[in-house]
Amino acid sequence: MRKQFVILGLLSTLFVRSQVVSVDIIEVSNKSTTSNINKAAIKNFSEPMKAIVAYYAALAGSNCDGITCDLTTALGLGNQGSDAHKAIIQKYFKGDKTAESLIINNCYLPPTTASFYTNYEYLRFLIEENKVIIQYRVKIKNKEVIRYVESENDEIWIEPNGLKVKKKKLMQTLK
Repeated sequence: MRKQFVILGLLSTLFVRSQVVSVDIIEVSNKSTTSNINKAAIKNFSEPMKAIVAYYAALAGSNCDGITCDLTTALGLGNQGSDAHKAIIQKYFKGDKTAESLIINNCYLPPTTASFYTNYEYLRFLIEENKVIIQYRVKIKNKEVIRYVESENDEIWIEPNGLKVKKKKLMQTLK
Protein backbone atom coordinates (compact mmCIF):
# COMPACT_ATOMS: atom_id res chain seq x y z
CA MET A 1 0.00 0.00 0.00
CA ARG A 2 2.83 2.43 0.87
CA LYS A 3 4.50 1.73 -2.49
CA GLN A 4 1.30 2.73 -4.31
CA PHE A 5 1.23 6.13 -2.55
CA VAL A 6 4.89 6.76 -3.39
CA ILE A 7 4.30 5.89 -7.05
CA LEU A 8 1.17 8.08 -7.19
CA GLY A 9 3.13 10.92 -5.58
CA LEU A 10 5.91 10.62 -8.16
CA LEU A 11 3.43 10.51 -11.03
CA SER A 12 1.61 13.58 -9.78
CA THR A 13 4.86 15.59 -9.67
CA LEU A 14 5.69 14.50 -13.23
CA PHE A 15 2.34 15.60 -14.63
CA VAL A 16 2.06 19.05 -13.09
CA ARG A 17 0.07 21.33 -15.39
CA SER A 18 1.91 24.10 -17.14
CA GLN A 19 1.70 27.54 -15.62
CA VAL A 20 -0.86 30.05 -16.90
CA VAL A 21 0.37 33.63 -17.15
CA SER A 22 -2.25 36.38 -16.92
CA VAL A 23 -1.43 39.66 -18.69
CA ASP A 24 -3.74 42.68 -18.53
CA ILE A 25 -3.32 44.54 -21.82
CA ILE A 26 -5.95 47.26 -21.32
CA GLU A 27 -7.66 48.39 -18.18
CA VAL A 28 -9.92 51.42 -17.71
CA SER A 29 -9.90 52.82 -14.21
CA ASN A 30 -13.18 53.82 -12.54
CA LYS A 31 -12.03 57.44 -12.32
CA SER A 32 -11.23 57.80 -16.01
CA THR A 33 -12.48 56.75 -19.42
CA THR A 34 -8.94 56.65 -20.78
CA SER A 35 -7.46 53.24 -21.48
CA ASN A 36 -4.36 52.23 -19.56
CA ILE A 37 -2.23 50.20 -21.96
CA ASN A 38 0.32 47.77 -20.52
CA LYS A 39 3.17 48.85 -22.81
CA ALA A 40 5.81 46.91 -20.85
CA ALA A 41 4.02 43.60 -21.47
CA ILE A 42 3.43 44.37 -25.15
CA LYS A 43 7.09 45.28 -25.63
CA ASN A 44 8.15 41.81 -24.44
CA PHE A 45 5.64 39.86 -26.55
CA SER A 46 6.75 37.59 -29.38
CA GLU A 47 5.60 38.49 -32.88
CA PRO A 48 2.71 35.94 -32.82
CA MET A 49 1.50 37.47 -29.54
CA LYS A 50 1.74 40.96 -31.05
CA ALA A 51 -0.33 39.67 -33.99
CA ILE A 52 -3.05 38.57 -31.55
CA VAL A 53 -3.01 42.01 -29.91
CA ALA A 54 -3.15 43.65 -33.38
CA TYR A 55 -6.15 41.46 -34.28
CA TYR A 56 -8.02 42.49 -31.14
CA ALA A 57 -6.95 46.12 -31.70
CA ALA A 58 -8.87 45.94 -34.98
CA LEU A 59 -11.99 44.40 -33.42
CA ALA A 60 -12.75 47.08 -30.82
CA GLY A 61 -11.43 50.50 -29.92
CA SER A 62 -8.87 51.76 -27.46
CA ASN A 63 -9.41 55.50 -27.24
CA CYS A 64 -9.52 55.92 -31.04
CA ASP A 65 -9.55 59.34 -32.65
CA GLY A 66 -10.34 58.27 -36.24
CA ILE A 67 -6.68 57.95 -37.24
CA THR A 68 -4.94 56.36 -34.27
CA CYS A 69 -5.95 54.00 -31.48
CA ASP A 70 -3.90 53.65 -28.29
CA LEU A 71 -3.42 49.88 -28.59
CA THR A 72 -2.18 49.95 -32.19
CA THR A 73 0.16 52.80 -31.30
CA ALA A 74 1.50 50.86 -28.29
CA LEU A 75 2.27 47.94 -30.62
CA GLY A 76 4.47 50.26 -32.66
CA LEU A 77 2.34 49.70 -35.78
CA GLY A 78 1.60 53.36 -36.44
CA ASN A 79 -1.90 54.49 -37.34
CA GLN A 80 -4.94 52.24 -37.05
CA GLY A 81 -5.15 50.20 -40.28
CA SER A 82 -1.61 51.08 -41.37
CA ASP A 83 0.22 48.73 -43.74
CA ALA A 84 2.16 47.36 -40.74
CA HIS A 85 -1.08 46.75 -38.79
CA LYS A 86 -2.70 44.88 -41.68
CA ALA A 87 0.49 42.98 -42.56
CA ILE A 88 0.91 41.40 -39.12
CA ILE A 89 -2.74 40.30 -39.09
CA GLN A 90 -2.42 38.88 -42.64
CA LYS A 91 0.76 37.03 -41.77
CA TYR A 92 -0.65 35.17 -38.77
CA PHE A 93 -4.37 34.87 -39.53
CA LYS A 94 -4.24 33.36 -43.03
CA GLY A 95 -7.63 32.11 -44.14
CA ASP A 96 -9.46 33.67 -41.17
CA LYS A 97 -12.65 35.31 -42.50
CA THR A 98 -12.81 37.87 -39.69
CA ALA A 99 -9.19 38.91 -40.31
CA GLU A 100 -9.91 39.25 -44.04
CA SER A 101 -12.90 41.48 -43.26
CA LEU A 102 -10.85 43.62 -40.88
CA ILE A 103 -8.16 44.11 -43.53
CA ILE A 104 -10.66 44.94 -46.32
CA ASN A 105 -12.07 47.65 -44.01
CA ASN A 106 -8.55 48.91 -43.14
CA CYS A 107 -9.07 47.92 -39.48
CA TYR A 108 -11.13 51.10 -39.16
CA LEU A 109 -12.69 51.96 -35.82
CA PRO A 110 -14.78 55.09 -35.25
CA PRO A 111 -13.45 57.73 -32.86
CA THR A 112 -14.77 57.77 -29.30
CA THR A 113 -16.45 61.10 -30.13
CA ALA A 114 -18.70 59.48 -32.80
CA SER A 115 -22.34 58.58 -32.20
CA PHE A 116 -21.36 54.90 -32.62
CA TYR A 117 -18.12 53.47 -31.29
CA THR A 118 -16.63 50.54 -29.38
CA ASN A 119 -14.02 50.74 -26.65
CA TYR A 120 -12.37 48.09 -24.50
CA GLU A 121 -13.08 48.33 -20.78
CA TYR A 122 -10.48 45.62 -20.29
CA LEU A 123 -8.51 43.18 -22.42
CA ARG A 124 -6.71 40.31 -20.70
CA PHE A 125 -4.67 37.41 -22.05
CA LEU A 126 -4.22 34.11 -20.21
CA ILE A 127 -1.20 32.49 -21.80
CA GLU A 128 -0.51 28.78 -21.42
CA GLU A 129 2.18 27.37 -23.71
CA ASN A 130 0.72 27.69 -27.22
CA LYS A 131 -2.84 28.55 -26.14
CA VAL A 132 -4.00 32.10 -25.46
CA ILE A 133 -7.36 32.72 -23.82
CA ILE A 134 -8.66 36.21 -24.40
CA GLN A 135 -10.97 37.90 -21.94
CA TYR A 136 -12.48 41.32 -22.52
CA ARG A 137 -15.30 43.69 -21.85
CA VAL A 138 -16.26 46.08 -24.63
CA LYS A 139 -18.42 49.16 -24.30
CA ILE A 140 -20.64 49.67 -27.36
CA LYS A 141 -22.18 53.11 -27.71
CA ASN A 142 -24.85 53.65 -30.34
CA LYS A 143 -26.20 57.19 -30.09
CA GLU A 144 -27.49 57.36 -26.51
CA VAL A 145 -27.69 53.59 -25.95
CA ILE A 146 -24.73 51.99 -24.17
CA ARG A 147 -24.32 48.24 -23.79
CA TYR A 148 -21.47 45.94 -22.87
CA VAL A 149 -20.19 42.71 -24.35
CA GLU A 150 -18.04 40.35 -22.30
CA SER A 151 -15.99 37.47 -23.61
CA GLU A 152 -16.62 33.84 -23.04
CA ASN A 153 -12.91 33.11 -23.13
CA ASP A 154 -12.01 33.37 -26.81
CA GLU A 155 -9.16 31.00 -27.68
CA ILE A 156 -6.32 31.42 -30.12
CA TRP A 157 -3.75 28.68 -30.63
CA ILE A 158 -0.23 29.51 -31.75
CA GLU A 159 0.63 26.90 -34.39
CA PRO A 160 3.70 26.50 -36.61
CA ASN A 161 1.84 27.76 -39.69
CA GLY A 162 0.01 30.66 -38.02
CA LEU A 163 -2.69 31.34 -35.47
CA LYS A 164 -5.93 29.39 -35.15
CA VAL A 165 -9.00 31.14 -33.72
CA LYS A 166 -11.32 28.83 -31.80
CA LYS A 167 -14.05 31.31 -30.75
CA LYS A 168 -14.93 34.79 -31.92
CA LYS A 169 -17.83 36.08 -29.86
CA LEU A 170 -16.89 39.75 -30.16
CA MET A 171 -17.05 39.96 -33.94
CA GLN A 172 -20.29 37.96 -34.03
CA THR A 173 -21.86 40.31 -31.47
CA LEU A 174 -20.91 43.49 -33.33
CA LYS A 175 -22.48 42.32 -36.63
